[in-house]
Amino acid sequence: MKKIILFVAVLLLNVSAIAQKTTERKISVNGTAEIEVTPDEFYFTISLIEYMKGKTKVEITQLEKELIQAVTNAGVSKENLNVQDLAGMSYTRRKKDAAELFTTKDFRLKLTQPNKLIAILDGMEDDGIVAARLSQYTSSKMKEYRKKVRTMAFEAANEKALYLADIARQQLGEVLEIDETKSDQFPGLYSQVNTNDFAIGKYNPVEQASFRTIKVQATIQAVFAIK
Repeated sequence: MKKIILFVAVLLLNVSAIAQKTTERKISVNGTAEIEVTPDEFYFTISLIEYMKGKTKVEITQLEKELIQAVTNAGVSKENLNVQDLAGMSYTRRKKDAAELFTTKDFRLKLTQPNKLIAILDGMEDDGIVAARLSQYTSSKMKEYRKKVRTMAFEAANEKALYLADIARQQLGEVLEIDETKSDQFPGLYSQVNTNDFAIGKYNPVEQASFRTIKVQATIQAVFAIK
């Protein structure tokens, strides 16, 4: 008998909790924020290839040394230069009846001043450079900007909830749920520089102002109780 009474009590308690939950008054809003950031970190991919200088092959090891020297001469730390890819390829140049095999090597270079790429390329022979392209840009303070824009998005959601509650002549209560439904998206940018433009005096300065700003975005969904 006691077990039956206990079961009924628990059942009534659950029904009461469910009823309370279904009658809970709340408001759900979205807050969106966006800021534009000027990039200060630029990543370039530089591709080198072995070539023939007269009857002598300029090997990839020599080209790598020249690139490192050109980087340091431009006032950039060699720690900012890393190997990205290494591959062998068949080249159209022929020596007697056999195809000459040339090795290509890709490097990833980080610059804070994109104009320095010109000085670096000037410090090398044109024949050893296949291409140089901007593969990515970002900001060194991206973590701070993300935090800032999320705070702004929540503040926007809170302001909207207060406004709507006031219209309904209600008092806003505590936050019940917070969910980030959208995060920032970076613009994709890949700028190819042709080897024909590497000759001295032919290529234009890479102005930092010409790079598009980065849009850091956030959307926060917040659920508030209504008293």
